[in-house]
Amino acid sequence: MSHSIFDYNRAWFNHAFDNPDKVKPVHHAIYYFALEHNNRLGWKDKFGFPSSLAMEGAGIKSYNTYIKAFREILQWKFFILYKKSENQYQANIIGLSKFDRSLNESLDKSLMNHSTEHCSSTEQITDSIIIQQTDKQKDQKTTRGFSPPSVDEVYNYMSEKGLKDQQADKESEKFINHYESKGWKVGKSKMKKWEAAASGWLTRMQNFNNSPQKSQQNGNTSRINRQTPAVVGENLDSSGYDFN
Repeated sequence: MSHSIFDYNRAWFNHAFDNPDKVKPVHHAIYYFALEHNNRLGWKDKFGFPSSLAMEGAGIKSYNTYIKAFREILQWKFFILYKKSENQYQANIIGLSKFDRSLNESLDKSLMNHSTEHCSSTEQITDSIIIQQTDKQKDQKTTRGFSPPSVDEVYNYMSEKGLKDQQADKESEKFINHYESKGWKVGKSKMKKWEAAASGWLTRMQNFNNSPQKSQQNGNTSRINRQTPAVVGENLDSSGYDFN
């Protein structure tokens, strides 16, 4: 074979890059099945190319779709038709056109242009990321160095304030979950000191535990009307109470 598979690939993609509006997946499928078929035959100058075999190999169900794309490849001079089949069950006798290496320059140019556009796009994305990171750093500065505590830090704080291990473990987890869901805000303001918020949490919990049970009589049914520390805190937050 005077031409390598590389030469056929380059020539085909040269055409595909120059004619993106014309070359469709069906053309790729037929052309590359022809390359594979001729490869199995030992790279002949002329070889049989049955339509039914090509359709099956290229995964094309419609004969009209196949024959239209096949004729377009002939028009583009990638196939040489030596003998036309009389129907879809007989083989066309074709050959693969040989192209000069100089034609690959167009593909190289297209690839270079694509690479330049890709680099430009990458630079824009990088600039966008840098801007986002800068904005994030500005936001962090506005919080005056506040960083959310870990569950262990809140647990240790609550233990120091007198909560037993099991209760401190439970309340510290509730505290973290509550303020994480609120974006570490107290009311509409960013939290400045989590210790102050934790102290308020413990005070609300103590008031909750010491409050008398308020009941409403409804027939023979008694209902307890109390709020949990998280609910009380949420109500205070929404009213603008500052625990900082």
